[in-house]
Amino acid sequence: MKKVIRLTESDLVRIVNKVIKESGYRTKFENHEYWIDEKGNYIKFDPDLENAGYYDFDYEPYSEIDNIEDMPEDIRNDLYGDEIGEKMYNAYKERFGKFKYARKKEN
Repeated sequence: MKKVIRLTESDLVRIVNKVIKESGYRTKFENHEYWIDEKGNYIKFDPDLENAGYYDFDYEPYSEIDNIEDMPEDIRNDLYGDEIGEKMYNAYKERFGKFKYARKKEN
């Protein structure tokens, strides 16, 4: 039997931020002024650098996606998981815009 779990928006934000904090990439929704790094820090970048897709030497240029299917599988699984995750992603996207991510460069 499946369980129905109700989450508030603040629960959803807290869960997503926790997963991001434990990962090797940064994420951002378009309308936010900041990126969230793998340590959970909120980072504000120069808009000109961000528009060019670069913000520091530790991360690759960002990728912007329109659909959850366009997100790399490992990031999608970490952040959203199963079909409930797709609903969470779509609700978040509707409110905040396109999703952006940047992977940490390998040394």
